[in-house]
Amino acid sequence: MSNRKMTIVLLMAACLATVSSTFAADAKLSGDKQIAVLKSADATLKARNDACRELATIGDPKAIPVLVGLLGDAKLSHMARYALEPLDNPSVDAALRDAMGKLKGRPLIGVINSIGMRRDGKAVPGLTKLLKDADKDVAAAAIAAMGRIATPQALTALSGCRKAPAPELQWAIADASLDAAERLGKDGKSADAVAIYTELGAKTWPRQVRLGAFSGLLTADSDKAPAMIATALAGKDKIVRAVAIARIATLKGDGISARFAAELPKLPTGAQVMLINALAGRKDPSARPAIVKAAGHSDAAVRTAAMKALGSMGDTACVELLCNTIVGGKSEPEKQAAQSSLRALGAKGVDAVLIKRMSAEKGDLKIHLINILVDRKAASAADALLAQAATKDPKVRSAAFKGLGRIASPKELPAILKLLVKVEDDATRREAELATVSVSRRIASPAAQADDVLAALKTASATPAKRSLLAVLGGIGNDKAFAAVKGAVGDKTPEINDAAVRALTVWPDAKATESLLAIFGKTKNKTHRTLALRGIVRIMSLSGQDATEALAVYEKLLGGISQPTDLKLVLSGLGALAEPAALKIIEPFMSNKDVQNEARAAYQKVAKAIGVKGRTIVYTKLIKVFYGAGKQGADVTGKVAKRKNKAGTISLSNKYNDYFGDPVSGVPKQLVITFELNGKKQTVKLGENTPFTLKLAGAKKSK
Repeated sequence: MSNRKMTIVLLMAACLATVSSTFAADAKLSGDKQIAVLKSADATLKARNDACRELATIGDPKAIPVLVGLLGDAKLSHMARYALEPLDNPSVDAALRDAMGKLKGRPLIGVINSIGMRRDGKAVPGLTKLLKDADKDVAAAAIAAMGRIATPQALTALSGCRKAPAPELQWAIADASLDAAERLGKDGKSADAVAIYTELGAKTWPRQVRLGAFSGLLTADSDKAPAMIATALAGKDKIVRAVAIARIATLKGDGISARFAAELPKLPTGAQVMLINALAGRKDPSARPAIVKAAGHSDAAVRTAAMKALGSMGDTACVELLCNTIVGGKSEPEKQAAQSSLRALGAKGVDAVLIKRMSAEKGDLKIHLINILVDRKAASAADALLAQAATKDPKVRSAAFKGLGRIASPKELPAILKLLVKVEDDATRREAELATVSVSRRIASPAAQADDVLAALKTASATPAKRSLLAVLGGIGNDKAFAAVKGAVGDKTPEINDAAVRALTVWPDAKATESLLAIFGKTKNKTHRTLALRGIVRIMSLSGQDATEALAVYEKLLGGISQPTDLKLVLSGLGALAEPAALKIIEPFMSNKDVQNEARAAYQKVAKAIGVKGRTIVYTKLIKVFYGAGKQGADVTGKVAKRKNKAGTISLSNKYNDYFGDPVSGVPKQLVITFELNGKKQTVKLGENTPFTLKLAGAKKSK
């Protein structure tokens, strides 16, 4: 090892040692503190409970005697055991065994439970004495502890309990025996576990116990599990059969799937559904023939389960069956299951089979298969979708263009553009435009994303085609696209001018703002004016938009607006700005009856947004504080001055109405503070409920 590496290792070791020693010291101090709380006669019950909770984390051995002393306390016994149980210290076990011989009732039951949780084998003799205790709850706790401990001595005691179980303790004995068997299985003592499960499977035990034993037996005796499951499948007990079927998915070994697939036709329909699901979980192709056969079952639930299963274990040969079911299935659930399975099929060659079937189909199935191919992200289907986008069926064309938008690559863009310029119906045109935008944006260089579209625009002669291409440029939104769209504004062909205006209204950044302002100010087309206004407000709301610029734009807009609908739109935009200056712009409109509600809502929204930012104001003299809206309100100078401390500092968190009353009910208000600082008079306006501090200049901090 190099000297440099050795130095780093030593430094790390030193740091870890420091941290470890510091932690240990802190834990020691903390443990001492909690022990003191437990010893204090004045400590509340909550404080003592909290101390026990802390000690469970700290693990301070000095706390053991104190905690043991609380085992008989009815109120603190539980939390004392909570702190003792995690401690890896033999003295805890000794103390619990000792307490077991002294306590009664609930504290005794709690101690027995802790002994069981700690699996203290030395406690078995004492627990054995309690197995026949007159208090049946104590006896049940002792039985449960035996099951958790599961030493040979404990197992012998449990075995004796099982031979002649008292009726009131039968369930406790069964639960403890099942716990013990599970523990034995985990410890590699499968033969002992099997013996217990076999004993609990006798008819003398309740049905639920037998079921638990059967389930455990399938795990403990895994070699015989397939035979036991086969026997259960042939039996008449529905619950046992369900438990058996549930295990099939996890069985190991050759031929398992084929073996149980052969049993499928022999079972009742409900069991067939469960078995199909279990076989699907194994994803073993050997069960596929049986599943395919089940797809033709007379029962809809069985058919649906089979369709779902083929999604995880089907192959290309299953595609035809699933496709036929989509339109020919007898129930909606199986149709949906067939579609889901076609989306999920992972076998090689499925995409090619689906493409071939889709191309040959007509009507609804064709559309379903287009959507399935797209959901499968089948890029190899792009050429087939291009062919479908040129068909006469408008529904198919729309589905194809929508699919191309999701899976086509830039190499398909020229072909998509050729189709786009030929589209005649509006529904297909919109999907074609969206697809072209999506594919164009996949071009690696943003600067080149509009190149193919611009080339198509130069050669396009039909007005509908030019409109679509301008719409696409608006969706791409790069510099080249902007130049072309801006140049089309004012075109002598109304439809092209309209398309250019609409493209600017959806521009992805603020580049279109000036153009939209110009349109808004000059156009005589009411629709374009409204669209421009909406476009501006949308752009101003984009993330990253400069708030100062947005305020300037809104002020320009308000200078040329009088219609209430327009005002409401701008006010909604202003309400989204967390800027104090927005309040000044909004305030005059709060007295306008046509937009009063919208103005108040916008004002309140801005005030709330900026109100969370506390303000610190340095002053030398407080002149006046006014609280209200406009000229309506109240002079609250005296109320504010009363909050001044010895250092001259005045603080107010929020909830102005609680301090000053509500001088103008139902209206967003401001707090206007007029003060003097170094001989100069100043004014600060705060939105309603803005936390603030008035700090006296040059004042010393109060002690």
